[in-house]
Amino acid sequence: GSEICWQAGQTAATTFAAYYPYSASLDATASDPFKFTFTLPADQSEGLNAADLLTAVAPDVAVPADPEAASPVTLTFGHQGSKFIVNVTKEISAAVTGVEILGTKLAGTVDLESRTVSSLTGDAAAITAYRPDAAAASFEAIILPAASIAPQIKVTVEGGTTYTYSMEGTMTFVAGKQYTATVNIAANASAANAVSFTVGD
Repeated sequence: GSEICWQAGQTAATTFAAYYPYSASLDATASDPFKFTFTLPADQSEGLNAADLLTAVAPDVAVPADPEAASPVTLTFGHQGSKFIVNVTKEISAAVTGVEILGTKLAGTVDLESRTVSSLTGDAAAITAYRPDAAAASFEAIILPAASIAPQIKVTVEGGTTYTYSMEGTMTFVAGKQYTATVNIAANASAANAVSFTVGD
């Protein structure tokens, strides 16, 4: 909510950057004002708001001739994560109760100036996906963009039985893009012989 302040006597252009959701604990340091570490929530079952990192940058904004009458600085936000949608079909009677995305990392370095997330750190973790419609077996999660990864999908049904599906090869997940996978629980499926799946960009 603060106004942008131009310093008295300033002549150099200024680069403005912003991100959402904001957290004071993530504030960039003076030594590297455009970078900070962002960590995805592993449990996204209540919604994607906290995981959906948005960033914006307005580079090299010139000092206005009249700061009091200056136009607002325009910041256009873009998604820095990849949205992963999983649709589950089944040939069994047990209802689907949850989906997890396995094999992706939760933390990475955000560069506000280049609008990228890189240098993913930590061990691969499980992300509990969000179910927007309780009546539909469709789940959503935000994962950090990465190259040549092969996340798995773990489906849980009533009674606690789980089915884990692996990708055919690896793929690259790009920031700001949405990917959809469909998995089917066959009548004779088991955790040991679950079929592979492919992802559509």
